[in-house]
Amino acid sequence: MNASELLKIKDWLIGGARSSTVASEMFSDLCERLIAAGVPLWRVGLFVRTLHPDIFGRSFLWRQGAEVVIGTADFDFQDSPEFRNSPLAIVFREGREVRYRMDDPETNRFPVFDDLRAEGVTDYIAIPLLFMDGSVHASSWTTKQPGGFTTSSSPH
Repeated sequence: MNASELLKIKDWLIGGARSSTVASEMFSDLCERLIAAGVPLWRVGLFVRTLHPDIFGRSFLWRQGAEVVIGTADFDFQDSPEFRNSPLAIVFREGREVRYRMDDPETNRFPVFDDLRAEGVTDYIAIPLLFMDGSVHASSWTTKQPGGFTTSSSPH
C-alpha cells in the first residue's frame, strides 16, 4: 500500500471530500482512491441508521466496476432472517469487528457468504462505525486477493 496516497485520502475525507457532490459519488470516489493506493477491494458496504420514523437505515454498496447501489431498510429488517443470519447483525448488536476468511468452515453459518464465495471473495471484514450519540453503524469490506487481506492491505 502507498502510505502517502492513504494520507491524501485521509486529508480528502477530513476536508469534506469536496470533489464529490452526492453521497454515492463520494463513496465511489473513496473506494477508487483506496484501490489506487493499493488496498485490494472488491466490494464495500456502508450501512447507516437514519432518524426517519419509518426507515431503519440506508445502505450503500460499491462493487468494483459498477455503480453504487443505494437501498433502504425499514425497522422490520432487524428481525428478518436475512439480517439475523448475517455477520452485520453481530456488528450492530455487539458493536465489534468481525472478520471471516471465506475458506473458514465457520462461514457456512452465514448465507450471504455463499454469494461472496461464488464471486471469488477470499476475505470479509465488517467494522462498526460508532457515532458520538452511541449509535452503531457499520461498514463491510471484501477482497478477492489470494489469501485475503494482509496486515498491510487491511482497510482498518
